[in-house]
Parts: sequence; structure tokens; C-alpha cells
Amino acid sequence: MTFFRTLIDPASRVQIPIAATSYGGWWFQISRRLLWVTNRTPDEPRLVVPVFANEEKLRGLVGAEPTLIATPITIHPVNKAHIVRIWPPVRRASRPWRLVSRAVHAHGIPIVSIDENSTAEEIGCQLVLGALWHKQAPEEELGLANAVACAYPNAVQRIMRSVSAPNMQSAAALLLEGLLHPGFDPALGAASIRRYVNRKARIAILEHRKADKPGGRAGESLGVSERFYYKLLKRHAPKVAGRYQVDDRVLDQIRSYLRQQDGGAEKRRAALDLMLQRGFTEPAARKWLQRHRIEDAISARPRRPASDASRRSAVPIR
Repeated sequence: MTFFRTLIDPASRVQIPIAATSYGGWWFQISRRLLWVTNRTPDEPRLVVPVFANEEKLRGLVGAEPTLIATPITIHPVNKAHIVRIWPPVRRASRPWRLVSRAVHAHGIPIVSIDENSTAEEIGCQLVLGALWHKQAPEEELGLANAVACAYPNAVQRIMRSVSAPNMQSAAALLLEGLLHPGFDPALGAASIRRYVNRKARIAILEHRKADKPGGRAGESLGVSERFYYKLLKRHAPKVAGRYQVDDRVLDQIRSYLRQQDGGAEKRRAALDLMLQRGFTEPAARKWLQRHRIEDAISARPRRPASDASRRSAVPIR
């Protein structure tokens, strides 16, 4: 009864160790928090599962998600311990990941998602990536390329075949470039992470082919970004069967348009400098250029401030 009263107390934190081992100078322990859910129990932000789901009288006894604690035992006292939450496949409320990703990666506890298809290499890769994302360890100490190559061999081999990489580590380095800044929610589960890695592998292959293909980066040859390049195609290139038809005539037309735009921008900058020299303030000069032709800037003059006498005469007499 004393133990159960401790569980009911919302101020208490009862941690039950499940498994522990040591390896290579490190101590690993998996534990779970037990608590008894009552009307006085505050909202628990972590995952909880009934310990005895089939027992009606003990249904209030729940356990939080397993927590992995890893700490080096070669140093006394221990200066740092790594904590990771282990999430099984769960169904959670929908939320935009872009709104919470920075907060989770900067301040939250790392999450390792597992399911029945998870391998030891995949779990280890999630651990080192979580340590990188949460800034718990520097990148050079983690051996990320080897971890990615062991965890996702099919995706890495596909990259190696497609880009003719000399070895698995080189291909894993290309895949790792897309994983340094994660864009997925680890709470969606291990299967979602695998799909995200496969998508990043396809993107790495396409980027490599685009860089090697002659004229593959046409936007760079024109001096514009890829996003602006496709906006220019929408304006100047015909579209047949859902694809833009780009030839020398279209590229020459785009270059002519860019030269014209650059010339207009240079004229605008010169007119702005001239008006600033004549006494215009910058906001007034920009507003004037919005309402008049650039050629008229040669004769433009700022308005003279009203004299004190005119200001006094303008004041209505009450």
C-alpha cells in the first residue's frame, strides 16, 4: 500500500528499471515511469500504456514510454548522460511538423521509433542522428556515414549504383547530406522514417544526375536560381504534354528578357541616386519612381517645405 500511495502522489517520480548492460566503457539502462492515474493526476505529455489492461481494478496503473539512458562509466563523476525515448508504433493527433520541429530538436528529448521490422543497425543510426540533431555530440565524433550505410543498405547501394560511387561510405555521405537537417516527425514511426530516407536517396540521385548532365543546371548557366528559372520557363517556353520545350530560341529569349530587366534595374538605381542627391528622402524617392516614368527623374525636384507663415495661415480660426 505504501508503494501504491507513492504512485498516486503526482509529485513523485517512480522509475522502474527494465534492462541494463555495459559495453565499451558505457552503461545502458532502459527504465519506465509508473504512475497511478486518478482525477487528481495532471496531464501527462508523454505516452502512457496500461500495465494491466485486462484487470479492471488495476487499469489505473500505467507506465510511460521506455527511456534509454546511456552514460560513460570511465569517468567519475559522470559528466553527461544521454536520454532517449523509445516509441513503438502509435497513432497520434495530426500536427504540422514544421511548427514544432525546432523546439523538439533544440529542447526536447530525442525519440527512437521502433517496430517489428527495426534492425539493430537502424536503431543505432537513429541514436547517433538524434545525438547530432539535439547537439548532444559533435558530428566528427559520431561516424555518421558508416551508421547510415549499415542502417539503410538498400538505399545506399541504390545511390552507389546510380552515381558510380567508389564505395558505400561515399554513397552514404551523399545520403547523409539530406539527413543533417531532418524534415520528418519521428513520432510517425519507424516506417515513416524509412520512407523519408528512401525519398532522400532518390533526391540525391536526381541532384547528382542533374549536376553531371550537360545543361542540367540551366538556371545556373543563366545566372538565376532554379526556382526563378522555372518561373521564366512558364513565361517564355511552350508546354507540350505537360513538359516545357526548351531550345536555343527559348534560352536566347530568356537571356534577352534578363538583360532588359537588368537594364531597367540599373536605370532605377541611377535615378534613385540622382534624386537622393537633389534632396529627396529615400522613401519619397521610391514613391516618386512608382508614380512617374524613370525618364522624368532628370527634372524631378523635391517639394519645398511650407513656410511658417503659410502654416499659420493654413490653421483654421475657431
